[in-house]
Amino acid sequence: MESCAYLGGGFASVYAGDMSATILIADDSRTFRQLEAELLKRNGYTLIAADNGAKAVQVAMRELPDLILLDLQMPIMDGAKALSLLKRSEATQAIPVIMITTVGEEEQRNQLLAAGAAGVITKPIDAASLLSAIRSNLGEQPDDGRAVIERIEVVVA
Repeated sequence: MESCAYLGGGFASVYAGDMSATILIADDSRTFRQLEAELLKRNGYTLIAADNGAKAVQVAMRELPDLILLDLQMPIMDGAKALSLLKRSEATQAIPVIMITTVGEEEQRNQLLAAGAAGVITKPIDAASLLSAIRSNLGEQPDDGRAVIERIEVVVA
């Protein structure tokens, strides 16, 4: 089940799953949002999606998800700025934020971790690694063999 709402400057979607953990997916690529959402829905998570950094901060402060997947390069507000705002707010500072990026530079990774990111994952996303990082940050048991794993890969032109 999916519902979409336009929230002044971006769209936010809600995907319902069976587990209690709610994950906010923030990515300006509709394709990546849909692929990540499908993988996580199949693994029982409830999802909220935003298409830019400013919307991600707004939705996170309102919905207080259990975890945030935050793309680094987005319009209106990039992921690094959104991460900074989320970590400065008492309401959201304890929410684990996993950064998603197309750039795999070690210096950038270290900066994001120092800014409060719980992890950094590089596109194309390895589904097993993503699920492992999510489970670890949510305090869930490691993969027990029930996970639905798919490769998430989109060629970015």
